[in-house]
Amino acid sequence: MSASNGFKNNFRASIVAICFALALAIGVIRYLTGPEWALSDLYLFPIILVTWKAGIGAGILMIDAADAQMYFAKQNGKNRTRYKVIAEENKSYSSHNK
Repeated sequence: MSASNGFKNNFRASIVAICFALALAIGVIRYLTGPEWALSDLYLFPIILVTWKAGIGAGILMIDAADAQMYFAKQNGKNRTRYKVIAEENKSYSSHNK
């Protein structure tokens, strides 16, 4: 194994770790803010970056981790909104998806 391969593997592992930490931070923010802020699109950045730099397998794991965090935040997060209009809009969108 050459030094460049070791550096490349360390770089990939670092990218994966940073992106998992970023996805976790997005999940915590989603958990704390509740349904008032739509943060799901923010998960795309770490997913794309991991897939690009570490490969499709790591990208699929990143998708699974982001999905689990979104599910957990939706099930256990705060269900309050600051404005009643937002709560009504969220109800109307969720009723369309059923």
